[in-house]
Amino acid sequence: AGVESLGLDGNRVNAAGMRALAGSPALKNLTVLSLTRHRLGVEGMGVLVESELLGRLQKLDLSEGLVGDAGLAALAASGRTGRL
Repeated sequence: AGVESLGLDGNRVNAAGMRALAGSPALKNLTVLSLTRHRLGVEGMGVLVESELLGRLQKLDLSEGLVGDAGLAALAASGRTGRL
């Protein structure tokens, strides 16, 4: 069945970490992802936006993270946030 909910709060996930998460077969059923206090930045947000993972998520918590206006704009413009 795989993992459906994952909380990595305070783990400072960066772009490389997001690549690993997005490509993990164990997370193919993930619907809830909490990454508070992350370090995704624009590059990490780009990875998330382009991943299949984003389209499956029903809840995404990016609070207190380093994403910037450009990263948030990429997320909003992705057109893939309909389930959030």
